Amino acid sequence: TFLEGPLVRIGDLTVRPANDAIGPVEHEDQFLLVLPTSGVFALHDSPNRRRVVTANHAVLVPANAPYRISFPAAIGDHALTLRLSAEALEAGLPSRHARRGVARSLLGLRMLLPPSVMLARHLFWRRLALHQVDALGAEEFGMRLFDLVLQSSDAACARRRGTPRGAARQRQIER
Repeated sequence: TFLEGPLVRIGDLTVRPANDAIGPVEHEDQFLLVLPTSGVFALHDSPNRRRVVTANHAVLVPANAPYRISFPAAIGDHALTLRLSAEALEAGLPSRHARRGVARSLLGLRMLLPPSVMLARHLFWRRLALHQVDALGAEEFGMRLFDLVLQSSDAACARRRGTPRGAARQRQIER
């Protein structure tokens, strides 16, 4: 754990699995934003759906939402994690997500991050690892990073709506 603040808990997570089996059902007590920095994992948020996540993605998991994790080819991963309190979520969520409800609009949402957000994530992680940021600065930048991820998600959704092939192309990439 890098920071244990009242609004956000920022952590550094490394997983080295022994096999590629799907793990047990898990639940988070707070809203979780996972920003992988290396490796690969798969999030299973429903019986027939698996979302493969790499260092190019961010994943959002609402509090108390059941999910399972697997590690294809037992590669493992390393990630920066942000656990946001209900107060932080209320303050940080744009009204369009708050109106739809966090659980419905963001459950298992996996986003492809633009290079600028990946760079911000990496620089933030390095500053945390080298203890070059104080608690207030870390909390503030963590919330800013959460906002950048949501903005990139909204931009991607707008692009997909603008192109009729967006959903078909995403399914093709997944296959």
